Amino acid sequence: MKKFLILLSVALAVICAVFIAFSPSVLSLIIVLIMLVVVAIGHVFGILPNFLFSEGFRNGRASVDSVKKIASDSKWAAIRQVKPFFKQKTLDASFETYLQKSQDQLDKGLVVSDIEDVINEDTLELRNWRGVVLQVAGVLTALGLLGTFLGLMTGISTVTFTTVDATISSIERLLEGIATAFYTSIVGVILSVVFNIANRIVWNVTLREMQLFYEKFHTEVLPYSEEQTRVSEYMQSEEVIRLLSQISNAENRRNGTLVEDASYEQRLMVQVLAGVENGEFSTYFEPVCKLEDRSVLKAVSRLRWEHASLGVIDSSVYFPVVAANGYLIKLEKTMWREAAEQLSAMKKSGQRTVPVVLSASKVFLMAADLSAFVDELIDAFDLTPRDFEISLPVEAYTVCASEAQRTEQALLKKGYKVSIYGFNGDLIDLPESNAEEIVLDMETAELDRLGDLFALPAKKNLTVSAQNIGSAKQLAKLRKLGCESGMGRHLYPEMEHAAFAELIDGETV
Repeated sequence: MKKFLILLSVALAVICAVFIAFSPSVLSLIIVLIMLVVVAIGHVFGILPNFLFSEGFRNGRASVDSVKKIASDSKWAAIRQVKPFFKQKTLDASFETYLQKSQDQLDKGLVVSDIEDVINEDTLELRNWRGVVLQVAGVLTALGLLGTFLGLMTGISTVTFTTVDATISSIERLLEGIATAFYTSIVGVILSVVFNIANRIVWNVTLREMQLFYEKFHTEVLPYSEEQTRVSEYMQSEEVIRLLSQISNAENRRNGTLVEDASYEQRLMVQVLAGVENGEFSTYFEPVCKLEDRSVLKAVSRLRWEHASLGVIDSSVYFPVVAANGYLIKLEKTMWREAAEQLSAMKKSGQRTVPVVLSASKVFLMAADLSAFVDELIDAFDLTPRDFEISLPVEAYTVCASEAQRTEQALLKKGYKVSIYGFNGDLIDLPESNAEEIVLDMETAELDRLGDLFALPAKKNLTVSAQNIGSAKQLAKLRKLGCESGMGRHLYPEMEHAAFAELIDGETV
């Protein structure tokens, strides 16, 4: 890379020297010199910083290799011993900020953020004046055009036909002006093209080096936050399952009803039924907001099980069991009824309200008449179809397509908004539907393959939203692709009815 920078600098210097040497007039020389000043500014503030960033990311990869050789039980302690990490002032300052932020998260027991949240393409663009440097090519072309007009103007202004000698002299000055005009245009175009190519090459090399550093850092030092979250949730679920099993066994022994071959599903259902009876299941709201300003558009109702001794139980622990034996339908109906009741209370108290999204499981869709049940809620709590949005699972359109489409049509006919949740971004799996919105699951979607998905709204009457947005990287990617709304822990957590009411009531309408 150093050789490339040296060769590029020499090439620019030679090109500039040639243009200066062959300038046909003083005016063209002045304009060419101005162009060279612009090129020098772009080189110093654009190409050189990108080169330094590229070198910094290569040094960062070398630092990751050196971390593995340091004898330490803590990777963070080992990383802190490598100073400077990037050997580049800007990157090292950002990395120090990341280490402090990560240490705070570790101390609080939180998932450590990705390094991309601190060091990314946007931060590099901000620090190397990329927005200004990108204008250099246009400025060079504009200076060439300016030289063209000035050359023609000076040449034409001297034309006179009073005498033969004056005519010949004015023609000579006219030709000199035309030469200046063409020369400055040619120089402007050539410098613009050369600088643009050089700048783009160096910038793309910088981005490549940054991605290589990300890959090495996340492979050998710290996994992506999404992977950390999945591992953490899996470990928590395994621990909860173990504890629930122990509680069930202990209760059975106390009651003298222990059955040696009782399955885990049977023991868990005892806990679920007890939880329902004790009021441990409740409805929470997760806000869906505009990605631009986080203003709340609607809210998804969620069922939460807060066990008396184990705290919040993740749905992945009990969902498969209650879905398999059909008890999930009762839980969902209870959640929908509570959501309708709370929404009705907000409206009657004069508080601002937003539509509530009722997400139906595949089991609920197949075994119950969703349309009729929502109608019951409308009548019971004095609501309207626009107070609700019914969200159907994308898998239902594969497993029971006819039932999903029948339910969808019945809901749309009555004025309910219908959306489809759990979509992974693969256009092959996009179902045939008249739903108004499809919700992209960021836990299963591949960010690099989402471009085609967001071209759909231009072809269909379809809005694309996102769920499970867990990082700034995902949020930035979605905004660049044109996604306007979404939800996830990076935006808002699930919250109780009172907290949600306070949130939306405090917004400026």
